[in-house]
Amino acid sequence: MKHLFVKTENHRRFLASVSMLENRGAIERCLLPVKGKPGVGKTRVVDNWGSAVDAVFLEGIPGMSLRYLKDALKAETGVKERSGFAEFLALVEFFKNEHGAPRPIILDECQHGFHNKAECIEYLRRLAEKAGTILVLVCHTSESYLLDRYDHIKTRIGCVCELLPPSLEDSALYAREQCEVGLDDALIAEVHKQSGARYRLISDALANLERIAEKLGKRSLVLADVQGLPLCQDWERALKAAPKRAAAPLHLAHGGKK
Repeated sequence: MKHLFVKTENHRRFLASVSMLENRGAIERCLLPVKGKPGVGKTRVVDNWGSAVDAVFLEGIPGMSLRYLKDALKAETGVKERSGFAEFLALVEFFKNEHGAPRPIILDECQHGFHNKAECIEYLRRLAEKAGTILVLVCHTSESYLLDRYDHIKTRIGCVCELLPPSLEDSALYAREQCEVGLDDALIAEVHKQSGARYRLISDALANLERIAEKLGKRSLVLADVQGLPLCQDWERALKAAPKRAAAPLHLAHGGKK
């Protein structure tokens, strides 16, 4: 596996959303939520762009507090001020970046920032607004409803970017740029099918195909080489398909006799 960044349709979709924010009229509409199902490449797409524009990347964690967020910001920016007001002003100046374009802020797993009336999201929103930059909020589609809970947050959204599962064309592009062995069209279609169009599982399948090619002594594979073989393991589907254990009778659950 080459582990390269592949410019798929999701990459183009995200850049189009960024362009909308950069050309917005109301500076306070600085929020760019990025949502999508697990495995569609949200973090990879956003992180690749962030690296190119010198963005500050933050990762939400369960139970994240405002103090934790401020410490993370100071660690990423080098800001040393300790008092709340001076600290905020120093962070604003850092993100304004008077020597170049404003530095964007990225919060991955942003659903963890909505505790205590979304104080972490609100702090970052105020910071981005004052600095004239963009705040990218990355979350699963199932968590995006949180953005609709607070008027002072949802009215600052400039654009919503939804990243989608890859098409067969995107899967083929990804496979051909990442895989160290050649794959025919039929085999790529099988990878796309077995992976459920999720990049994580596509990567697993490609790694397995490379091992198969090595064992067979081949530099390229066709579908017939792996006919009937599972190329990746979809544990989510396996868990959903697993039979549920029946609840124990009440008298047994409490250690009693019938």
